[in-house]
Amino acid sequence: MKKFIEHLPKTVEGYIKLVFIVALFGWNLVEGAVFEHQYPLAMIHVYPLAIWRIMLLVLVVFASEWSAHTTLLLVYMIFFYIMDLEVTIEKWSLADLRSSVKVKQS
Repeated sequence: MKKFIEHLPKTVEGYIKLVFIVALFGWNLVEGAVFEHQYPLAMIHVYPLAIWRIMLLVLVVFASEWSAHTTLLLVYMIFFYIMDLEVTIEKWSLADLRSSVKVKQS
């Protein structure tokens, strides 16, 4: 137990990093386990925009300045997002995705 306590963060920034790492790990666990996960409609609409992909790249650069662990998990998250939407957009049209959202809301 004493060794576990020694590895806990000692600063607020350390706890914030730990929260981000746990959240990103959970997101990656869900997204990696489910193939073709349905994303929110807003994330589907911004996917084809080049500025969105540039913003994701800038986010990775900022994360790399902050924490290597967070960056690695963020890169996995972006990878799953891009790969899932590549398959989803080729397989179904946006109209099909909108109708499936309406059916789930009913």
